[in-house]
Amino acid sequence: MIKTTVYLSESEAAALRQAAAQRGTSQAELIREGVRHVAGDTPRNVFRSRGVGHSGAPADIEPDEFYDWVMGKR
Repeated sequence: MIKTTVYLSESEAAALRQAAAQRGTSQAELIREGVRHVAGDTPRNVFRSRGVGHSGAPADIEPDEFYDWVMGKR
């Protein structure tokens, strides 16, 4: 592991201490967990079906373009 220094506000430090005590873990482990979460190393709940459908219409289309697509003007 590599040692690093993190500067926190008083309220952030207090929240970190409280969270570590509640979870029975170290502050360092909570910080590492946060870094893994932000870096994408932990699974996140993602709404994967956004924009997915059976119509075949593009999901990122402007309303006027969508109208033209529906009306067969494309």
